[in-house]
Amino acid sequence: MADAAFVAGQNLTAAQLNDQFNIMRVRRQQVVQTVTNSTTLVNSNYMTMSVKANTSYIFEALILYTADAGADFKFNIALPSGATQRIATWTNLTSGAALDSPIAHDAITTQPWPMGAVTGTVMSSRPTGVITIGVSAGSCTIQFAQNVATVSNCDLNSGSWIRLTEVA
Repeated sequence: MADAAFVAGQNLTAAQLNDQFNIMRVRRQQVVQTVTNSTTLVNSNYMTMSVKANTSYIFEALILYTADAGADFKFNIALPSGATQRIATWTNLTSGAALDSPIAHDAITTQPWPMGAVTGTVMSSRPTGVITIGVSAGSCTIQFAQNVATVSNCDLNSGSWIRLTEVA
Protein backbone atom coordinates (compact mmCIF):
# COMPACT_ATOMS: atom_id res chain seq x y z
CA MET A 1 0.00 0.00 0.00
CA ALA A 2 1.31 3.43 -0.92
CA ASP A 3 0.88 6.43 1.32
CA ALA A 4 -2.34 8.22 0.44
CA ALA A 5 -2.28 11.80 -0.74
CA PHE A 6 -5.11 13.66 0.97
CA VAL A 7 -6.11 17.15 -0.12
CA ALA A 8 -7.50 20.07 1.88
CA GLY A 9 -11.25 19.89 2.29
CA GLN A 10 -11.44 16.20 1.37
CA ASN A 11 -13.86 14.08 3.40
CA LEU A 12 -11.92 11.16 4.85
CA THR A 13 -13.52 7.86 5.68
CA ALA A 14 -12.61 5.68 8.64
CA ALA A 15 -11.40 3.02 6.20
CA GLN A 16 -8.99 5.48 4.53
CA LEU A 17 -7.56 6.57 7.86
CA ASN A 18 -7.29 3.03 9.21
CA ASP A 19 -5.44 1.96 6.07
CA GLN A 20 -2.85 4.66 6.72
CA PHE A 21 -2.58 3.98 10.45
CA ASN A 22 -2.03 0.26 9.81
CA ILE A 23 0.95 0.72 7.47
CA MET A 24 3.28 0.33 10.47
CA ARG A 25 2.43 -1.99 13.36
CA VAL A 26 4.40 -2.97 16.47
CA ARG A 27 3.95 -5.81 18.96
CA ARG A 28 5.85 -6.09 22.26
CA GLN A 29 6.58 -9.16 24.39
CA GLN A 30 4.76 -8.19 27.59
CA VAL A 31 6.05 -10.93 29.92
CA VAL A 32 8.95 -13.39 29.99
CA GLN A 33 8.12 -16.61 28.14
CA THR A 34 10.18 -19.71 28.96
CA VAL A 35 11.15 -22.96 27.21
CA THR A 36 12.97 -25.67 29.15
CA ASN A 37 14.67 -28.80 27.81
CA SER A 38 13.28 -28.46 24.28
CA THR A 39 14.52 -27.56 20.81
CA THR A 40 10.94 -27.42 19.49
CA LEU A 41 10.04 -23.89 18.40
CA VAL A 42 7.13 -22.30 20.29
CA ASN A 43 5.17 -19.19 19.35
CA SER A 44 5.56 -15.97 21.26
CA ASN A 45 2.26 -15.23 22.99
CA TYR A 46 2.60 -11.55 22.07
CA MET A 47 4.82 -11.01 19.03
CA THR A 48 2.41 -12.01 16.29
CA MET A 49 0.40 -10.00 13.79
CA SER A 50 -1.62 -10.56 10.65
CA VAL A 51 -0.09 -10.08 7.20
CA LYS A 52 -1.86 -9.47 3.90
CA ALA A 53 -1.54 -11.58 0.77
CA ASN A 54 0.66 -10.24 -2.05
CA THR A 55 2.24 -7.63 0.22
CA SER A 56 5.81 -6.78 1.20
CA TYR A 57 6.90 -5.58 4.63
CA ILE A 58 10.01 -4.12 6.19
CA PHE A 59 10.69 -6.32 9.23
CA GLU A 60 12.49 -4.98 12.30
CA ALA A 61 12.82 -6.50 15.75
CA LEU A 62 14.65 -6.49 19.04
CA ILE A 63 14.92 -9.98 20.50
CA LEU A 64 15.96 -9.96 24.16
CA TYR A 65 16.75 -13.40 25.54
CA THR A 66 18.40 -15.22 28.40
CA ALA A 67 19.71 -18.77 28.06
CA ASP A 68 22.28 -21.18 29.41
CA ALA A 69 25.58 -20.99 27.52
CA GLY A 70 25.30 -24.70 26.70
CA ALA A 71 21.76 -24.44 25.37
CA ASP A 72 22.01 -21.15 23.54
CA PHE A 73 18.89 -19.76 21.89
CA LYS A 74 17.29 -19.89 18.44
CA PHE A 75 14.42 -17.98 16.90
CA ASN A 76 12.31 -18.21 13.80
CA ILE A 77 9.87 -16.00 11.94
CA ALA A 78 6.82 -18.11 11.10
CA LEU A 79 5.08 -16.89 7.95
CA PRO A 80 2.24 -18.10 5.71
CA SER A 81 3.06 -20.75 3.11
CA GLY A 82 4.68 -19.23 0.03
CA ALA A 83 6.11 -16.20 1.86
CA THR A 84 9.77 -15.29 1.42
CA GLN A 85 12.11 -13.37 3.67
CA ARG A 86 15.63 -12.00 3.66
CA ILE A 87 16.70 -11.12 7.17
CA ALA A 88 19.99 -9.90 8.62
CA THR A 89 20.04 -11.13 12.22
CA TRP A 90 22.74 -8.88 13.75
CA THR A 91 23.31 -11.26 16.62
CA ASN A 92 26.06 -12.64 18.82
CA LEU A 93 27.23 -16.01 17.49
CA THR A 94 29.21 -17.12 20.50
CA SER A 95 28.76 -17.64 24.20
CA GLY A 96 30.48 -14.37 24.99
CA ALA A 97 29.16 -11.04 26.12
CA ALA A 98 32.28 -9.12 25.13
CA LEU A 99 31.83 -6.16 22.84
CA ASP A 100 34.15 -7.79 20.31
CA SER A 101 32.31 -11.15 20.11
CA PRO A 102 31.62 -12.40 16.56
CA ILE A 103 28.42 -10.96 15.13
CA ALA A 104 26.24 -12.47 12.39
CA HIS A 105 24.75 -9.91 10.03
CA ASP A 106 24.30 -11.72 6.73
CA ALA A 107 20.96 -11.33 4.96
CA ILE A 108 20.09 -15.00 5.16
CA THR A 109 16.99 -16.96 4.30
CA THR A 110 17.47 -20.14 6.32
CA GLN A 111 15.80 -20.41 9.70
CA PRO A 112 15.84 -20.84 12.64
CA TRP A 113 18.78 -18.64 13.58
CA PRO A 114 21.04 -19.88 16.38
CA MET A 115 22.39 -17.25 18.75
CA GLY A 116 25.06 -17.36 21.44
CA ALA A 117 24.33 -16.94 25.13
CA VAL A 118 26.07 -16.25 28.41
CA THR A 119 24.41 -17.90 31.40
CA GLY A 120 22.47 -15.31 33.40
CA THR A 121 23.11 -12.48 30.93
CA VAL A 122 20.39 -10.81 28.87
CA MET A 123 21.51 -11.03 25.25
CA SER A 124 20.04 -9.33 22.18
CA SER A 125 19.55 -9.62 18.46
CA ARG A 126 18.39 -6.90 16.04
CA PRO A 127 17.01 -8.75 13.01
CA THR A 128 15.92 -6.58 10.12
CA GLY A 129 15.00 -7.22 6.52
CA VAL A 130 12.22 -7.71 4.00
CA ILE A 131 9.32 -10.13 4.12
CA THR A 132 7.18 -10.76 1.04
CA ILE A 133 3.87 -12.53 1.49
CA GLY A 134 2.63 -14.65 -1.43
CA VAL A 135 -0.97 -15.45 -2.32
CA SER A 136 -1.85 -16.63 1.21
CA ALA A 137 -2.53 -14.13 3.98
CA GLY A 138 -1.84 -15.23 7.55
CA SER A 139 0.36 -14.31 10.49
CA CYS A 140 3.93 -13.24 11.14
CA THR A 141 4.92 -14.81 14.46
CA ILE A 142 8.18 -14.93 16.39
CA GLN A 143 9.05 -18.45 17.55
CA PHE A 144 11.88 -19.49 19.86
CA ALA A 145 13.50 -22.49 21.56
CA GLN A 146 16.77 -23.77 22.93
CA ASN A 147 19.35 -24.54 20.28
CA VAL A 148 20.46 -27.55 22.37
CA ALA A 149 18.01 -29.11 24.84
CA THR A 150 19.08 -28.68 28.48
CA VAL A 151 17.19 -28.56 31.78
CA SER A 152 17.92 -24.85 32.13
CA ASN A 153 15.51 -22.08 31.17
CA CYS A 154 15.57 -20.36 27.80
CA ASP A 155 13.69 -17.05 28.07
CA LEU A 156 12.22 -14.71 25.50
CA ASN A 157 12.30 -11.57 27.63
CA SER A 158 9.69 -8.87 28.06
CA GLY A 159 10.54 -5.73 26.15
CA SER A 160 11.33 -7.66 22.96
CA TRP A 161 9.39 -6.30 20.00
CA ILE A 162 8.67 -6.67 16.28
CA ARG A 163 7.67 -4.00 13.79
CA LEU A 164 6.19 -4.52 10.33
CA THR A 165 5.94 -1.65 7.89
CA GLU A 166 3.92 -2.28 4.75
CA VAL A 167 5.72 -1.16 1.59
CA ALA A 168 4.75 -0.94 -2.06
